[in-house]
Amino acid sequence: MTMAETEIASFEDLLAATRADDAPKRLLVVLLRVDSVHRREADGSEAPLQGEGTLSPVAAHDLPVDDALSFERLVSEADEVAPGWSFLMTAVLAGRDRVPATEDAAPHLQRMATAVTSGEGLAQYAVFDRFGDAVRLQPAETQ
Repeated sequence: MTMAETEIASFEDLLAATRADDAPKRLLVVLLRVDSVHRREADGSEAPLQGEGTLSPVAAHDLPVDDALSFERLVSEADEVAPGWSFLMTAVLAGRDRVPATEDAAPHLQRMATAVTSGEGLAQYAVFDRFGDAVRLQPAETQ
């Protein structure tokens, strides 16, 4: 079974699938913030719409997939660079005979951030909340 065929329900599942073969890899991470969307009430006040918001990339990072990589470490580092993050959007970059370098990861991280800001589909990425649970992000329905 390939990683694409593996059900990813948590960050730990992603790590297990990534480590299942010996190919050297880098984990690509874009931290996302959710900006609440508000609805104007009849009395003129504004109320946030539950479960809706606008995603913004706030930081990007890449790490080698090694034994030191853990969700706890990732959250700790994320909280240092972008304390208000809501989701981790991830992808895995495989190398052939070496772990890809940060320079190799940069264009992929840029593409991931652009996908968020341009409203492209995010289905090809694994997204996790602050607890390491996989989440599915989808565009709001237009009326």
